Amino acid sequence: MQRQLMAAMCDAYTKRSDLDQMVYFVMERNLPAIVGDQGLQDVIFEMIRAAAAEGWLDELIDAVIADRPGNRLVKQFAAAHRPAVPAVPAMPAMPVIPVPAPPAAVPHVRPPEPARRTTRHLATRTAVGDGPQPPQREIEAAGAGPVAATDPPMVVVHREPYLMSPALAEVVNAAIAIGRPLLLQGEPGVGKTRLAHAVAYEFGLPLEQIPVDFGTRGRDLLYEFDAVRRLADAQTGHLAPPHAYVQFGPLGRTIVRAMHGRRSVLLIDEIDRSGPDFPSELLRVLENLRFEIAEAPGESYGVPADRPDLRPIVIITNNEERALPSGFLRRCVTHIVEPPDDPATLDQILALHGIDDPDLRWHAIRVFLRLRAMNLERKPGLSELLDWVAYQQTVGVRPANLPLLPSLGMLVKRRADQVAAARAFAFDDG
Repeated sequence: MQRQLMAAMCDAYTKRSDLDQMVYFVMERNLPAIVGDQGLQDVIFEMIRAAAAEGWLDELIDAVIADRPGNRLVKQFAAAHRPAVPAVPAMPAMPVIPVPAPPAAVPHVRPPEPARRTTRHLATRTAVGDGPQPPQREIEAAGAGPVAATDPPMVVVHREPYLMSPALAEVVNAAIAIGRPLLLQGEPGVGKTRLAHAVAYEFGLPLEQIPVDFGTRGRDLLYEFDAVRRLADAQTGHLAPPHAYVQFGPLGRTIVRAMHGRRSVLLIDEIDRSGPDFPSELLRVLENLRFEIAEAPGESYGVPADRPDLRPIVIITNNEERALPSGFLRRCVTHIVEPPDDPATLDQILALHGIDDPDLRWHAIRVFLRLRAMNLERKPGLSELLDWVAYQQTVGVRPANLPLLPSLGMLVKRRADQVAAARAFAFDDG
């Protein structure tokens, strides 16, 4: 049976990346951790042997049948060895994921109550990392514009290829459970910003984003009042009510959306670029989640006090270019995001981002880790690695030529670091 299963799997999977994604998303296992970095047939052989020895061969068979139901050899294998199992249909694009019962010792946020028309825009899960995700899903549109009370506009969002470590998933869930902002700290390019996209996708929630600069003020997050347009309308005799001149900011939209019974994810990006007073202003706004329109007396908005499950999931990034106030740090759940230095993890990340050639991934990881080990002024981050390898794959660079550091400026950004890297790698080649 194992030989026939191997033949079926070799016929069904002609790319290592397809097999990696099946194991990761369908079986929720880490393939490099099971079999290491080998050729495709060796990987399949070792995986079948490990599954048989460790007692999860049936799980592997079910996953192959579910992932490749149209493959001829898979069908023959299923008919011969799984006669009691009916034909498995193709996996739906958006599987219904049941909400697991939370452990008694760990508080979880209850999902929002269903809307009258549909619940497709509401979170149906209570924690990140508790199930595989569909390749794409419909999520309520975010960004500038009014927030609809009912029937909000929807957009198709593709799955964020983000590999979340167990430690990071734990801290994300902790911040959600206690209703505190999650402050992600670390060097640029390690995936802090993309985590917000991954969390929003997992919960199926709209993502509001605030790119911070020195002039950002706390009120800017809530709303802007167009006094110039109001004055022009008054001069022409077409003056509208005050609320017609209000445009909600990213945080304001999350609060208005909560009043309509829908939750949001809020990304406050690069807070260390803000002015000295912004962190304190932000704390006051996030703790209250309520505001009034000063220019329109009587207009007030706020997250319902009895619905903590509608509070926005707030993720703040910090590149640590300056220190943040201790009072601000105290009110956040903090986590330092380190760039991965494990070859197996890096290999899986590159595969998730469409780098299909195992040799290209292997040579790229060797170059990246070597550069990270050097005494550079600014070491390359994960973001630079992904851009660099994707470009090398696009232009067809041979994997063995990556130590020649083609397109070095995409990977190492400072001139002195480029000179040092070129010399180090040239010396190794010599």
